[in-house]
Amino acid sequence: MKLKSKLSRIMLVFTIVIIVTLFLYVKYFISPSYEKNEAVITKSNYKKIESNLNFLFNGIEKSAIELGISDDTYNYINTLDNNFLINNLNEKVFKNLDVDFIYITDIKGNIIFAKECTSDGILKDLSHDIIKSYPSKGIIVDRGRTGLLVSKYVSKETVNVLKNGIIGTGIFLDDRRKDDVFKTIEGETKIEYYENNSKLKKKYISKNKNKHIKIDTLLYNDIDNKYVIKFSLSYIRTVNILGMESINRFVIYILVTFLGLIGMMIYLLKKLFFDRIIILKESISDLEKNKGKLEVKLSGNDEITELRDTINTMLKKIDKITNELVQREEKYRVLYNESSALHLMVDEKYRIKDMNNAAVNMFGYDKEEILTESIQQVIHPEDYVVIKNFIDMAFLGMTKDSIEIRIINKYGDINYLLLFPTDLYLSEVNDEFSVLITGTDITELKRSQNKLQELATFDEMTGVLNRRAGLELLEKLIQIYKRNRENIVIAYIDVNDLKKVNDLNGHIFGDNLIKDAVEVLRRSIRESDSIVRLGGDEFLLIYPNLVGEQGINSAFNRINENIRFFNETSEKEYILSVSIGFASLEENMNIKINEFIENADRKMYQNKREHKEKKRKE
Repeated sequence: MKLKSKLSRIMLVFTIVIIVTLFLYVKYFISPSYEKNEAVITKSNYKKIESNLNFLFNGIEKSAIELGISDDTYNYINTLDNNFLINNLNEKVFKNLDVDFIYITDIKGNIIFAKECTSDGILKDLSHDIIKSYPSKGIIVDRGRTGLLVSKYVSKETVNVLKNGIIGTGIFLDDRRKDDVFKTIEGETKIEYYENNSKLKKKYISKNKNKHIKIDTLLYNDIDNKYVIKFSLSYIRTVNILGMESINRFVIYILVTFLGLIGMMIYLLKKLFFDRIIILKESISDLEKNKGKLEVKLSGNDEITELRDTINTMLKKIDKITNELVQREEKYRVLYNESSALHLMVDEKYRIKDMNNAAVNMFGYDKEEILTESIQQVIHPEDYVVIKNFIDMAFLGMTKDSIEIRIINKYGDINYLLLFPTDLYLSEVNDEFSVLITGTDITELKRSQNKLQELATFDEMTGVLNRRAGLELLEKLIQIYKRNRENIVIAYIDVNDLKKVNDLNGHIFGDNLIKDAVEVLRRSIRESDSIVRLGGDEFLLIYPNLVGEQGINSAFNRINENIRFFNETSEKEYILSVSIGFASLEENMNIKINEFIENADRKMYQNKREHKEKKRKE
């Protein structure tokens, strides 16, 4: 991710954090304070409604008491004198008492008098609108108006002079009385009449999303709890609205200021930093196209230009190192191609990617013929797994020891290579890794070693095992066959008359006698048997798993038969004759190798004496 994108994301995250912080601060710290102030105002309005209602009802009760203590009222109840009504219950009295109606009942609750004073000052009969009269409480009136009549009465307990009736006063809680109930309170008011509903609450304050507060106060008629009056006040949440408007303006101002500062910061960063970084980047990119002097160009005198100077210093060093590497690479390429050692570049799929002249000469292929081909094409089949493991370990950086492998060139010749621990190299063409295999041609050395091994193991004149190799083989076989409780037979052989042939015909004839004797012995033994030349004219035949006297006699007769056939068919100047002595391991399993050979040697001399005795008699 580019630095500019990172900074933009940081600014965005920072802006979101600021917005969320402001939102949480307003929601949990500022807004609750406005809500608290508004709650105080709402509670105050509710108290005012209750106070105004209590004032009205207290006034009604006071008016009833004033009428009840009058002697004229007493006389009227007892005498029903209409002069009382004309003189005492007129429009002026209603206005002075501030009541809407006055009623009088006898002790049984029957209506004696019931008048209403209208808003026009006219007295009207109320008796037809009375729903019910209670002897001890008062009356209930319903004239289809909004609101329920509430009346107070004077009983015997409140006014002692009243013994035969009840007088009461009341008001209609309709639109005419709104100002009395909701005076000094601004807002939308309403008085409603209900039959008693248990779900209605005595006091209810609600807030809605339309920025209004509603206060409902319920009053039950003191006369009959069946009827209920609900006083409702609804007004705008002025404190909260004004407060939130102020907060919104403040938040908008903060955000605009903050975003403006961020914008200014981004602009300054762009001009002072990013644009200069881009120029620096483009100048560095142009270096690839510039074939001349490597130098980054950027004006100014600040930290970025210090970076420019540092880059230019590094470029000078890189240019110097590059020139040195180019010169070294040219030298290396010459050494690589002209080196007498073999060099191969092989990839992970064992394909040849490059090779030097020594490899070309050894493989016999032109580069175009062998490149991209598998190395298996030039490796001896028995050594392919070895070279694969060697390459795999090289890719893992775990090659430590050198190995010997055989290669087969284009013409089928087998040569030997000694390969050394290798290194990994990255291709400049396709960014693939290759292993550098370095090897030395050890074909001549290997042939010399094989020759030495052969000389150390076989008799040079006859090609059979020499004394050292033969005795080592016998020693190992004795150990194995002793462990397995199996038998080994040996035959000690001496070529007769070798000295006589040498003296009469010369040593060349003597050597030929030895070679002919070996050829006869080869034809006389099995493939699993061995011939050992102990020295001069003495040989040892080793017969593994030759069992019993019958096996020994069979081997003895085969040798004599082949000697007889040789003498009959050969036109040599000499007669081939040998003395033989057999010894069997089963005769003594604990015998040592020297004793084992001596036993066969003694029997050989016994056979030689018998041979001489036979020849003397002939």
